[in-house]
Amino acid sequence: MLLVPFLAWAACGHGVGQRMPVEIRITASAASIALGLTASLTAVARYADGSLENATNLVAWTSSDPGVLTVARFGNEAVIESHSVGAATVVASWLRGGVAGSLRLQVVGPVLASLAITPSSPAIALGTSQDFVATGTLTDLSVLDLTSSVVWASTTPAVASIDPSGRCSGLAVGVTTITASMGGVVDTTTLTVTPAVLTSIAVTPTLPSIALGTKQVFTATGFFSDTTVQDLTTSVAWTSSSPAIATIDAGGLAPSLSVAATTATPTHARSRTLRATSRTLSPAVLVSLAIGPDAPTIALGTKQQFTATGTFSDSTTQDLTSSVSWLSASTAVATVASSGLASSVAIGTSMITARHDATGVFDTTLLTVSSAALVSIDVTPALPSIALGTKQQFTAIGTYSDTTTQDLTASVTWSSSVTAVATVSNAGGSVGLATSLSTGTTTITATHAATSIADTASLMVTAAVLVSLTVAPDLPWLLEGKTLQFTAIGTYSDTTTQDLTTSVTWQSSNGAAATISMAGGSEGLATGVANGTTTITATHAGTSIFDTTTLTIVSGITLRGASSASEGSGVTAITLSTPGNSVSGDVLVAAIAVRPSTATITAPVGWTLLRRVDNGSGAANSLAVYRRTVTVSEPGTHAWTLSTSTGSAGGMLSFFGVDTSSPVDPEAGQATASSLSHAAPSLTTSTPNTMLVAAFAFSSSATWSEPSGMTEAVDVASLTPPSATGISMCLDYQALPSSGATGTRTAVASNDSDTGNTVILALRRMP
Repeated sequence: MLLVPFLAWAACGHGVGQRMPVEIRITASAASIALGLTASLTAVARYADGSLENATNLVAWTSSDPGVLTVARFGNEAVIESHSVGAATVVASWLRGGVAGSLRLQVVGPVLASLAITPSSPAIALGTSQDFVATGTLTDLSVLDLTSSVVWASTTPAVASIDPSGRCSGLAVGVTTITASMGGVVDTTTLTVTPAVLTSIAVTPTLPSIALGTKQVFTATGFFSDTTVQDLTTSVAWTSSSPAIATIDAGGLAPSLSVAATTATPTHARSRTLRATSRTLSPAVLVSLAIGPDAPTIALGTKQQFTATGTFSDSTTQDLTSSVSWLSASTAVATVASSGLASSVAIGTSMITARHDATGVFDTTLLTVSSAALVSIDVTPALPSIALGTKQQFTAIGTYSDTTTQDLTASVTWSSSVTAVATVSNAGGSVGLATSLSTGTTTITATHAATSIADTASLMVTAAVLVSLTVAPDLPWLLEGKTLQFTAIGTYSDTTTQDLTTSVTWQSSNGAAATISMAGGSEGLATGVANGTTTITATHAGTSIFDTTTLTIVSGITLRGASSASEGSGVTAITLSTPGNSVSGDVLVAAIAVRPSTATITAPVGWTLLRRVDNGSGAANSLAVYRRTVTVSEPGTHAWTLSTSTGSAGGMLSFFGVDTSSPVDPEAGQATASSLSHAAPSLTTSTPNTMLVAAFAFSSSATWSEPSGMTEAVDVASLTPPSATGISMCLDYQALPSSGATGTRTAVASNDSDTGNTVILALRRMP
C-alpha cells in the first residue's frame, strides 16, 4: 500500500470524557486509479500521546467531485469507486468534528482488463485455415477489436501456424494451443487439425463430343484440403442422366447409343461430392477460341485468371480453359499455368495465347503488368498509452500487391478524432507525432490520399507524471546548531510544477555534519551538527526520481569571498565587485583608501559608514570602512565617488553567518605615524565566535605582510610596481572563538615609510 503524506492537519480540544485525535492520516492502495477499477483507503488517527488508531470507520468520507470518484465504506475499509477521468480530493472528517485529512487522487483512462479469443476450440481440416478474433475488454467495460494489435502464438507450430492478423493455417494432424497476449493480458483456445478432406471433383474431358457408336473414357480427379490431388475414377459412382443415349460403367467408360446429349455424373460415396459433365453426340467441330478477359491490366504481385471459350460448328460454345495449352510470350513479365492462371513477375506487357492442340485453333490477348498497388496500411503502435504532456511518434507502413512494404509515415495524412485529447502533426520534420493535451482516448488515423486506404490506432493519454526534482537552495552554507529549510519542487510531463517537500524522502549523507528531518510538519528541515559537508538528497518514492545538493556546515562566521580595485591620480571614482558567491543575508565589509585626506568620499546607496580615519601628516590620506547586507537582487558592482584623488585603492569582503540585525560588536580606528609598521588598536569583544576584520592603508604603493594570526584577503596598490607615490591598503581577517581583548594587530608594508590609517572591527555571529 502506498503511503500518501499528510495533506491536512487540524487540532481540536477534548470533550468531557472524550478522546480526540490531533491528526488524521490517509493512505491509499494506489496513487492513481484506472477508470472502472477501485482502490482502498485507510484513515489513521494520531493522538496527543503519539498513539495511532485505525480510524477508517470513525471518519466521514467525502469526495470533492463525485462525478470523478466516490468513497464507500465497508466495515473497517473504505473503497474508492472511479466514475470518470479526472482528479478529486477525498476528505476524511472525524465524526465528532474538529479534525480532517485530505488526499488528492487521479482517475486515469481505462486500461485493458481481459482478452477473449473467438471462435473457441475450433477444428479445421489439414490444409485449411481459421481466422481468429481477439476482443479486449477495458476496465470501464468498453470493448475493442484487438485482433491486429495482440501478439498471436501457436504452442505447436508444426501442427498449425498463426500470422499477426490472427489467420491460423493447419500444417499437420494434431492439437495446438493458440494464444493472444497484450500488455500482460492473455487468453488461449485449442485448435484441432483433422485429416485433409475432399473439397471438389473434376471430370475430364468436360464437354466431349463423340460419334454415334463410339466410346468415351472419363476421368474423375479429387482435390483435397491439403492441396493434394488423387485419381478417383474407380472410387466414385458413375451415372448417366440419359441411359438411352449413353451408359457409363464403374470405370468411367461410356458407349454411345444414339445421337443426342447426356450427362455423366460421378459421386464420391464417402464425401458425397458431385461433379457432372455433359457429352454431346454430334459431328460438330471447334471453329474458334475466345480468351477472356480481353487485354487486362493487373498490379505487380497479383494474378489474373484467363478463360478460353470454344465456339463449335453448330454454334454451341464450351469452356475449354483446362483443355487448351496456355503460353506467355514474355515469361519475364508474366507466367501462365495450365489452368489459365497468370502470375505477374515484372512491370511490362506479355502476349497470352490459348491453343487447342487437337485442331490448332488459338486466340491471343495482351496482359499488362503495372507497378505494385497499395493494398493496406498498418499504423504502429496500435494501442499506446502516454502521460499528459508527452508525445508519441506513430508510423504508417504500407503493404503492396507485390508483398513489399514501404514506410508511408510522411506520405499519408494524419488526423485525431478528439483533438482536445491529442493532436497529430502533418508538418515536415514531425509527421505522425502526436502531442497530448488532456487525459482521455482518441483515435489516430493515417489515410493514403490517392487510394483512401487507411488504418487507425487508439491513443490513451493518462495523467501527467513526474519527470524531475529540483532541491533548493543549491550549495548552501549552514552554521552549527542552526537550521535550514530545503524544498523539493517537482516538474511534471505537462510542464506544471508542484511543491513535493512533504512528499519526498529526505536524506543526509553525513549525519555527523548535518541531519535532515522527515517528521511531519518539518520535512526537509536540516540542522547543522559540526564542521563538514554532506549531500542532501530528496527522492520521490513512487518514481525513484531524485535531486541532490551539497550543504556546508561551519562553526562560526566564514569568509565567502573578496574583491579589490585601484585607480591612479585624477580618477574620481572607484568600483568594487560584489564577491561572486555571495548570497542573500551575507554581510559585506568594504574599505576605501584615498589621497589626499581632504577628499570627500560618497558611498553607494545602501552602505553604512562604520568609521573614517583621516591623517593630515606627511602624504595626507584617508581610510573609510563601510558595511552592507546582501539582498536577493544584489548589484554586481558598487561605485564610490571621490571629490578629488591622487590615487585610490579599495577592497570588499563577503561573510556568511553574521548577525544581520546587529552585525558589528566593537570597532575602532586610528591614524598612524610615518612607518613601515602600522598597528590597529585592540578591541574588547562582548560575544564569542566573532570575526575580526582589520584594514591598513598608507601613502605609498607597497605590498603588505599580514598581522600575526590573521589571514590576508586583499592587498592592493594604486601603482605597480611598488613606488613612493600613490596609496596601498590591505584587508585581513581572523575568527575569534572567545570574547575579550583582541590585542593590537600590526601589518608591515614592504617599502617607503609614510603616514597611514587603520580601522579594526569585530562582526557578531548569528545568534
